[in-house]
Amino acid sequence: MATREQIVPGGPFFVVWECFPLSSLEIGSGMTADRHPAPAVRVLLFASYAEHVGSDSLELSVSPGTTVGTVVERVRAMAGEGALPPRPLCALNLAHVGLDAPVTAGDELAILPPLAGG
Repeated sequence: MATREQIVPGGPFFVVWECFPLSSLEIGSGMTADRHPAPAVRVLLFASYAEHVGSDSLELSVSPGTTVGTVVERVRAMAGEGALPPRPLCALNLAHVGLDAPVTAGDELAILPPLAGG
């Protein structure tokens, strides 16, 4: 803990300032600097994928080194056996990507069902 004294004209008195580590300071809505919510990626699901999972979107926590494939495996575990193909079509932040693409907090990953048209 560091202290600093300050002399103010008109009287000899001291003001003591205490320094605290950042992690002990309150930030915002009752959270401290060392207790942030886990970073998350938003996953969008469509058609049968959404039906199998029971939702059209998910928020999944991610850590450094997470890839699209890692997220797909987590969704596959929620959806059940055979609900997602081995290599589903994926779009990360509106751009088509492979399963090896890195995912970071704040990204939006869409897992797209097979498309058909005429």
